[in-house]
Amino acid sequence: MDKKEALLEVLINANLLGDQPRKDIWRSPDIGLLLALHKAKILDEEKAFTFLSEKFQVPFYRKKDAELLEKLKNYKLVEKISADALWSFKVFPLWEEEDKVVFAFMNPLDLDAQNHFQFLLSKQIGIALMPEADIESLLVEYFPKREIKYDDQDEAHEQYVEILGEVESEKPIDLSDTLAPPIVRLANKILVDAVKARASDIHIEPMYDALDVRYRVDGKMSHVVAVPKRLQPYLTSRFKILSGMDIAEKRKTQDGGFRIRVQNEIIDIRASAVPTTSGETLVLRLLKSDKELISLENLGMSETIRNGILKALDSDGKMLLVTGPTGSGKTTTLYACLRHLNDGTTNIITVEDPIEYQIDDINQIQVNPAKDVTFPSALRSVLRQDPDVIMVGEIRDEETAEISIQAAETGHKVLSTLHTNSAISTISRLEHLGVSLHLMGSTLGGILAQRLVRKMCPECLVEFKPESEEIDAEVRQLGLDPADLKVGAGCSDCKNTGYFGRIGVYSYLEISDAVSNLLLEAGDLGLIRQTAKSEGFVSLRDAALELLVNGETSYEEVRPYLIQPKPDRQLKEVRLDSEEIDLHKKSGKIEKPKILLIEDDDDVRFSLSELLKRDMFEVIEASNGLEGLERFYEDPPDIVLCDLMMPKVDGKEFLKKLRGNRDTHDTPVIILTAADTAVNEVSLLELGARDFVSKTTPAEVMLTRIRRLLQD
Repeated sequence: MDKKEALLEVLINANLLGDQPRKDIWRSPDIGLLLALHKAKILDEEKAFTFLSEKFQVPFYRKKDAELLEKLKNYKLVEKISADALWSFKVFPLWEEEDKVVFAFMNPLDLDAQNHFQFLLSKQIGIALMPEADIESLLVEYFPKREIKYDDQDEAHEQYVEILGEVESEKPIDLSDTLAPPIVRLANKILVDAVKARASDIHIEPMYDALDVRYRVDGKMSHVVAVPKRLQPYLTSRFKILSGMDIAEKRKTQDGGFRIRVQNEIIDIRASAVPTTSGETLVLRLLKSDKELISLENLGMSETIRNGILKALDSDGKMLLVTGPTGSGKTTTLYACLRHLNDGTTNIITVEDPIEYQIDDINQIQVNPAKDVTFPSALRSVLRQDPDVIMVGEIRDEETAEISIQAAETGHKVLSTLHTNSAISTISRLEHLGVSLHLMGSTLGGILAQRLVRKMCPECLVEFKPESEEIDAEVRQLGLDPADLKVGAGCSDCKNTGYFGRIGVYSYLEISDAVSNLLLEAGDLGLIRQTAKSEGFVSLRDAALELLVNGETSYEEVRPYLIQPKPDRQLKEVRLDSEEIDLHKKSGKIEKPKILLIEDDDDVRFSLSELLKRDMFEVIEASNGLEGLERFYEDPPDIVLCDLMMPKVDGKEFLKKLRGNRDTHDTPVIILTAADTAVNEVSLLELGARDFVSKTTPAEVMLTRIRRLLQD
């Protein structure tokens, strides 16, 4: 009787199982008995471990138990035990005592493992119980698997990946080294494992002594393998050949792509090569070619938001904008919109950089500045092609914004993306790109702001236990009980991350008649926000909170959207000069004064931010004047510290914009100057600057002047 059968008999005798389960459920060598039965939903894993702990009089730990974490703080067993042996038996050495070493077992009857390590360490083996997923997670953290060698790959990988549409180089190339079977197998294994891991990107990065391979899965990067440095030129060349790049050119950036088939799944791969001091770094973006999966119905948005988007798509002469940072899924949403519109009765033309997916019956134009094909020039040409629908990959400049708005104004449906932080702040961004509020009111159909957060793995959910009193207090301030929340503990399904897949956080601003009229009248963002909320507008914060309450994701994932809630109020009222701000006034909650710091130099901004935070300021950061205006309208500050010389919108232009709005006119602004800059103080004071501070001013002097202005 082996260890699994012995443990199974114990469980059956304890009436924790009914009839003996089928062998195909639990005989696999890749998974332990308890986890296999738990996944088959015929055993409660937690209950089983509790029973076994009592029966065999051994402790039961979870990875996140405070007692265990305390004991692992000064972990000293890494150098004493082989990682290969630990992974083979799937056990974890917890700590060493005088006469024994205590191990975490998923099966207390695993005598083979006990005997092996007793002989190896010449000490008695103490037994503790721990779920398989927690053991694997600790092994990953303390005993990562050895780095693979290029020549130990299974030869099956050579046939496992089929290269489709391989692009040949225009120049003669000696393929004798780069196409050697070991290199082919290594490249194929990297591709196959990436597909299996659900990676969106493969990063192949030269280091000092190795070639580091990393995957991005569910938005997070993780190390996969380090390839020996001597193989760097061969592996890099293999991927460059597949992508149609020139392997002789190593000093310029290159782009390319190819298509593969893995287990009957077709994957498009977009490749980018960039020279660095250590060699060329490659990024391979994996794009599934199954475009049938891209639809509004399976993006995870609410029915209300989906219906609002469909309403905008079905309206002629309207523009739909999708906003968010890079990697937030904007392009996927646009393709889902195109799929809805692509019914064979319309002429759809896209201008993209790059083209992510090739779609039948849609004319797609690739931006290529080297050939004078830019967003503006391509858009002008598109308008002469009798389009019904135009999709612009991104509005990056005033010219593109102007042509896109004109296209919507002349009756075309226009779809595009912008990089803004919220749906409402998109209005100010368009205004700064030269689009008038009047045109926005007549042409905008809707603005969708979105983010992506990781979904919790359904196979390893456990009760959420806050790691600190601060986290506990944050959750309770949201009106939630931490005991009602879940978190992924980590298991083999999710590679011990606790997450599997991603879900969208959506905030949709419908440009209703009421919102449109406000744009036509004055464009007061505070009033627009208030009106939109009365019509059902949901902010990103509220959408993230809903995902948390519904058990879709964890507090860790949505915390960035919740810990600094955007105030649901209009821009600050003008403060009378006679009213003083009492920073020491006690109320229900002490509020820090809020300062908007606008500085394009990252190092200077970081130093100033740390200085202000230490002086009990809440700091909102922006890297240029344009971003500063967006931050201001999203979350109005008490005071602004703004650099004079900045890209996009400088200090002078920022002041003009701020003083031109009656709701922002009286917010004090301090201009930040370089030590050797000759500033025309008169003109800046006329624009509304309240003070000047040099970047070389002593910290205490700067803080004193900021405090003085707050009290004026």
